[in-house]
Amino acid sequence: TFSVDASLCSGRYVPTAGDEFYFFNLTEEIDMPGECFVDRKNMKIYYYPADDSTQSVVVPVSKNRIITADSVRNIRIENIDFTYVRKSVFSVLSSENVIFDGCRFMHFTASNTLSGNSNAVKNCYFYDGGQGGIAVYGGDTKKFTGGKNVIENNIFNSMDCLKQSYSPAVRLGGYNQIVRKNEIYNSYHQVMTMSGNDHIIEYNDIHDTTRWTGDMGAIYWLSGPSSIGHEIRYNYFHDNGSSYFGGWSQCIFWDDCEIGPHIYGNVFARSNSAAENDENPGRRYTVKANGGSFAVVENNVFADCPTPAQFQNNEKYKDGNGSRQQQICFWLRMYGKSKYSNSAWWEDINKSGYFSDKWKEHYRGTIWEDYVNMCSREFYEENLASLDPEKDENTLVEIAKKHAPKNANKFYGNVVYNKYSSSLAGGSNGAEENTYIPKSADEFEDYENDNFALKASVLSKIPEFQNPDMGKMGPDNKEKILGSNTPAAANAKISGILMCGERVVSEYDYLSQIPESMSLIKWYVSDNPDSGFEFSGLYGKEFYIPDGFEGKYIKFSVQPKSELGISGDEAFSKPMIVSKTYGVSVKNMTKSEGICSFELENKGTVEISVMVISEGSGGFRLKRITLPPLGSENVTINVDSKLYVFKSDNLAPIIAGL
Repeated sequence: TFSVDASLCSGRYVPTAGDEFYFFNLTEEIDMPGECFVDRKNMKIYYYPADDSTQSVVVPVSKNRIITADSVRNIRIENIDFTYVRKSVFSVLSSENVIFDGCRFMHFTASNTLSGNSNAVKNCYFYDGGQGGIAVYGGDTKKFTGGKNVIENNIFNSMDCLKQSYSPAVRLGGYNQIVRKNEIYNSYHQVMTMSGNDHIIEYNDIHDTTRWTGDMGAIYWLSGPSSIGHEIRYNYFHDNGSSYFGGWSQCIFWDDCEIGPHIYGNVFARSNSAAENDENPGRRYTVKANGGSFAVVENNVFADCPTPAQFQNNEKYKDGNGSRQQQICFWLRMYGKSKYSNSAWWEDINKSGYFSDKWKEHYRGTIWEDYVNMCSREFYEENLASLDPEKDENTLVEIAKKHAPKNANKFYGNVVYNKYSSSLAGGSNGAEENTYIPKSADEFEDYENDNFALKASVLSKIPEFQNPDMGKMGPDNKEKILGSNTPAAANAKISGILMCGERVVSEYDYLSQIPESMSLIKWYVSDNPDSGFEFSGLYGKEFYIPDGFEGKYIKFSVQPKSELGISGDEAFSKPMIVSKTYGVSVKNMTKSEGICSFELENKGTVEISVMVISEGSGGFRLKRITLPPLGSENVTINVDSKLYVFKSDNLAPIIAGL
């Protein structure tokens, strides 16, 4: 029995019955290639390699950051590989026009930092980060000047390998940072978060994120009432989410009464699409607000997304029926009069430029214009200043009912296909208009191959809809960024003796300029060579055939992976049947006048060494024979009394005696 002390778990999400969990750093759990155990007491590392070949082991000893700079200008760092760093690779602060171009950052343990104005990271590859990729700050959020740091045409792969939550690939702060044409993937939790104002997230390919979490989003933020103006446009979100915590993870999620972004021109595909067979698919959202207002979600494509959007009222301040009241919590929180939170929001907007003419002019004509005109100091002094959040709760709620925004989130002009519930979840704080629902996948350019642009004949029905240009989403020239093509596997086959208790080996050709590292090999079993294969639960290059597999078919899949952490398409071997007879058989044996003759046959697909031992009047005679795969050999040997035939590698008896 293993007991968990709930007090050690943060927040309200403590382990409960049915939750997923795993044990970390246990020798007993080393059961697949790539796993290890660090014995700190005895200063040893136990590691399960991918195969028997010699592999390099790198142990970085320096704890120093490679690049540290402050208040520098006009520096370019190009085409350098930075690997195996026990800290962040770089920290560049308060600088201008510092550019990282064509570099590779791999195997580092802490997030990197870039702050200042007009800096850039482009055409770079980030892989195997321990606690995040890069934090980008700069600019003045009161004057709306500076900033404009650009993260463009990069690839971020696996940025939360050590700390598997709140370790985003990209963290934004300050004014007007730009994240453009990146590929961001492989994460357990969020991959992007932000504070500040007017960030632009565009033309990115974001996939395979939030794979082991709930109550989270691939892009997630919780930053306060002055963080507004964000645009998330022309991105491709696909295959995000997980079944953990009921699939409660989103592509975009602004939490706890945050002010909403402008989300337009994006494609969302297969967001938590496992919900098709789920008892509660309506909980699997793609875009979500918890208590927030003033978002506009328009001109997007949602394909195979269970519930495209939820604009949820905050759970505080329920009415007499237990229903959440529209934006009461949001409005009271803005004025610092919610009993469920302190006065931090009111203090925040007073310290920010919220009440300034500069802000009102800057956001005039945008979707945030109503928001920056919602609160006033005069209204606060006349109606709220003397009221106590606890003692005067009822009075405050009645005032909020008159002034809190209603249905202030908009879901306009989107294309929604193959959903499992209504476009907006029930009880939402939002309005839906002009949703187009295709009747079939044929209305898209090439649905099966993930081209979700609508055909011209469909666009004629909805002329206001702007078709997504999917060719612009994601980085250009990925092979140049990686210095390699995507690895591939070919000629996959099983080698060995196909019998219970025997070891078989996966063989395949690895195709890439970059050396192989930790390709994923999985073994499958079925009663039928053509269908019904199930994962055996076993990984690795070798497979020891369990008892009871006689007559069953086995095969393996291999997903090739390079040292850069790039995985190729899965390849499968041909199914092979597990034999009911031994891998080496003795046939046609005859004995006459002290001479024994027989045929040895190798039923396996690998070369086998066999020892033949005979006992006669002259003592023991030994003969070693090598049988080629599926080959045979005739044997003649002197024998008077006994004959033994063994497999040479483990002395397994084939026959003993005559």
